[in-house]
Amino acid sequence: MGEKRNLYGLDLMKFIAAMLVVSGHVRPLLSYSLELDVFVIHVLARVTIQFFFMTAGYLLFRKITFPIKDNKQNRIILYNYVKRILILYSVWFGIYTLVILVFFTNAIPFNLYGFYIFYKFLLAGSHLWYLLALGLGMIVTYFLLQRFSFKTVLILGAILYLVGVFGDAYYGVARDFGVAAPYDLYLSLFNTTRDGLFFGTFFVSAGAYFVKHDFRIRRPFIGYFIFMVAMTFEVFLLRAYSQPLNFNMLIFALPASVCLFSGMLEIQLKERKVYKWLRDGSLIVYLVHPLLMMVLPMLFASVGLGNLYQNSLVQFFAVASVSYAFAWGLMTLTKKWSVLHLLY
Repeated sequence: MGEKRNLYGLDLMKFIAAMLVVSGHVRPLLSYSLELDVFVIHVLARVTIQFFFMTAGYLLFRKITFPIKDNKQNRIILYNYVKRILILYSVWFGIYTLVILVFFTNAIPFNLYGFYIFYKFLLAGSHLWYLLALGLGMIVTYFLLQRFSFKTVLILGAILYLVGVFGDAYYGVARDFGVAAPYDLYLSLFNTTRDGLFFGTFFVSAGAYFVKHDFRIRRPFIGYFIFMVAMTFEVFLLRAYSQPLNFNMLIFALPASVCLFSGMLEIQLKERKVYKWLRDGSLIVYLVHPLLMMVLPMLFASVGLGNLYQNSLVQFFAVASVSYAFAWGLMTLTKKWSVLHLLY
């Protein structure tokens, strides 16, 4: 990879991925077509978090010196990264805890069991799972690469992912074959297999492999298209003939996201300040959009536009546009008050 190459393609894709994450939560086409809605939220949007993980792995491990073992500077880099992730998680966990407690205690009486359910949801069920899973995925990948080759770690990561799909999209298959019991136990403890171990290990290590081996896939967008078509069939067949818990972990999402990442690495864009804005703004959008999903319905209703907001496409554009407006405002204010950088 020459010196003139840039990563603006990754920044652009992070913007697109953030919009797809919003669509996965808002469901923009639900008012028009269930099939198109399913395609958007369970096919198009199901390679976004994988892309985020690979991008994070790529950016962190390009700072890491190999061999990893017994390198103090490497440990400092990893420690600082994980510390930053935990601070970010703590700040946003606190924000959502405060907002939702105020919101719900005004609507229903407070009780300890209700708070426990809410706390459990924030810990593993909300969008903040991404931060904890990313931190764990980085740690797991780092320590595996201390002891094993890249090839071994990638194979192990792929195996973990395939094991994890049976606690998610293929849970119905696991139950039909009588092997759901260990998944039931794991899910009772951790809520999901979409975590830093089963989900994160492969994608973080894949991002690291791309940067350390200057790896590229030939004609990646052709591969991406083929695997996305396969994933479309996968999703609709699972919906028709099985009982998935969710569609967070799909078999064809793995190769599709790898091809997408490789393709976006190859895209070279002219230097523009907007890419830095998209890079940071995408993270802010990811973190803030569920909050706006709670607030915007009340705002629309307060100005007599509650019926308009019932339209799913209006909801999507409202949440997406206000999220990016918030991101722009926050990044602008951060130039004056650097403490606001704790939010992203």
